[in-house]
Amino acid sequence: MLPDVLTTEQAAELLQVSTAALRATARAGVIPAAKIGRAWRFSRPALMRWLETGGLEHEAGVERGLADAVREAMAGSSGRTYTSAEVRERLGP
Repeated sequence: MLPDVLTTEQAAELLQVSTAALRATARAGVIPAAKIGRAWRFSRPALMRWLETGGLEHEAGVERGLADAVREAMAGSSGRTYTSAEVRERLGP
């Protein structure tokens, strides 16, 4: 059985894709992954959830993180809190 933390090669084997395709997908933020130094690591449970949801759970998390970052940047030194609607309006379609 595979461990819970996978190397690029192990994750590629699990997903039945090339290591190059997996690295490109990880760099683009499409698949849940973490870069430690120069090496990518993948959580086997997170990959399985990603497959089961068709990537939707991960995409929602990425979007929430982006929205939080934009909200903080918009607040700047004023400390004003922006609503999610204001952030979406600022980001546009």
